[in-house]
Amino acid sequence: MLQRLHLPRFLCALLCTLLLGAVSVQAIEKPKDYPRRPVTFIVPFGAGGGADQMARAMLQQVSKIMKVPVLVVNKPGGNATLGFNDFWIAPPDGYTLLQYNDDGVTHLVSGLLKQDPTKDYVPIAIGMIVYSQIYIRPNDPRFHDWESFVAYAKANPGKVTLGNIAQRGNLEEVQAVQLEKAAGVKFRQISFDKPSERYSSLVGGHVDALLEQPGDVAAYIKSNDMKPIVSFSDTRPAEFKDIPCIKELDPSVCNLYKVRGFYMNPKMSKDKQDYLLAVFKQAYESPEFQKYISDKYPADMKYRDFDECIKLLNSMIETYKRMYKELGYE
Repeated sequence: MLQRLHLPRFLCALLCTLLLGAVSVQAIEKPKDYPRRPVTFIVPFGAGGGADQMARAMLQQVSKIMKVPVLVVNKPGGNATLGFNDFWIAPPDGYTLLQYNDDGVTHLVSGLLKQDPTKDYVPIAIGMIVYSQIYIRPNDPRFHDWESFVAYAKANPGKVTLGNIAQRGNLEEVQAVQLEKAAGVKFRQISFDKPSERYSSLVGGHVDALLEQPGDVAAYIKSNDMKPIVSFSDTRPAEFKDIPCIKELDPSVCNLYKVRGFYMNPKMSKDKQDYLLAVFKQAYESPEFQKYISDKYPADMKYRDFDECIKLLNSMIETYKRMYKELGYE
């Protein structure tokens, strides 16, 4: 179970600054002749979404440490497989790396991809672990909180639309199915590949609700264009202590978190792998990235080394295997 200290976000950021602010970017010994030119990071998701936001925040620090430009290339599409395929066919020379999330786990378990994220492409670092929420428009006259939303959904079975990335078996689709079971309702899930389309679908009134992570839509929450009504978390997050969490609706639910990470090709030379592990650890612990992540409602802010990343991913693989069996997925 992921636990987070219930500190205000500004206090988390202040503590991080005090603890880490005096630590300058220290030189890490580079492998011979690497890197000599810009490094490309493929993000197989649309620009402006949570994965893209996190990648750019982390890679800005990585670029400072490596002292070369780090280029972000967004390659959405194909259920987040197009960018993965570009990464896979690139030479394992350390100049093409990958930002990926829990889709790497669900794609393996569902059979969409054969590559195992703990073996065939391996983690450099986990950049962020976050919970999800359901959002509505604050001025919607039909419902204003979770209880009235459920009442409306029950009175209009199958008619309530939920904006989502609803490919079968991925994190968000599984979360929505779990929520339907816990609340005894049925949503009509509308899948949007591009983050901007998902967000505008709710704000513009094209869907009734949205499933997303709070850090990704923080600007909309602060501008009062979106309002969370339930959290996919084990306990109520400190930032949203007045809204219920899914464990309150159904204690038997196996809660799932969004995990965003960075990956390299295991065929790279050992000295390059070790160098990247050291670079990303320093980037993660930088005051700038700590400030960024503390503002994104993380489930926790723990740095995970290589072995811990592997352990986390393997536990996720086993969890999704169990979840698919329970939900009747083939």
